[in-house]
Amino acid sequence: MELTRTIIVFLSFFVSIVAYIMSVIYRKRKDLFQIKLYILLTIVIATIDISFYLLKYDTEPVIEQVIKNIASILEISLIYNFLFVRIKSKKFRMSMVIFFIIFILTCTVIWVITKVGFYSFIPHILGIEGLFITIPCLFYIYEILKSDIQLNLNSDSNFIVTCGLLFYFSVSTPNYFSWYTLYYLSPGFIKILIISNIFCFIILNISFMKAYLCPAPVQQQ
Repeated sequence: MELTRTIIVFLSFFVSIVAYIMSVIYRKRKDLFQIKLYILLTIVIATIDISFYLLKYDTEPVIEQVIKNIASILEISLIYNFLFVRIKSKKFRMSMVIFFIIFILTCTVIWVITKVGFYSFIPHILGIEGLFITIPCLFYIYEILKSDIQLNLNSDSNFIVTCGLLFYFSVSTPNYFSWYTLYYLSPGFIKILIISNIFCFIILNISFMKAYLCPAPVQQQ
């Protein structure tokens, strides 16, 4: 199991690097600028993860978890920025603003009330983040499917990125919400959850690469 985890961690890092290289090659794709920053953010986090992993730490160092907690705020900010400009419904946009405020307040309350919250891994925060990202993805896909605009969804970069985000976060969200329960039932099962999340993340990066290969949209959808 440990060998499998090691292989998939390095495979994920390699795929992320390839995705970022593609974002540099296709740097004229300003419509995917938020995705480029998101890929770069994940590479930074993965580099930190791998560094501490190679140093054989039994538990995540405090500094690593602090960086991850900050990264979660940056992550949802970049993804929301990407989706917000593409979603047209005022009700959906207002919902996104409310979700974002709730998430920031939730993180703040947990990190302030819980003495070590900001310096530790709290899977429920990631679960809430994933839920608040999944819903706007559904908003966008709903608008696309209800729209009269004729689109080739197989070559629409916005649609492909959104589907990739929807897949990754819809799978990882229940994993994070059930993290403690599954850990108490079987501590070894956490390794399976980690591998599952990383595998889904690889698919997410593949969707990013696919999006960069699509023709640039004439206008934002």
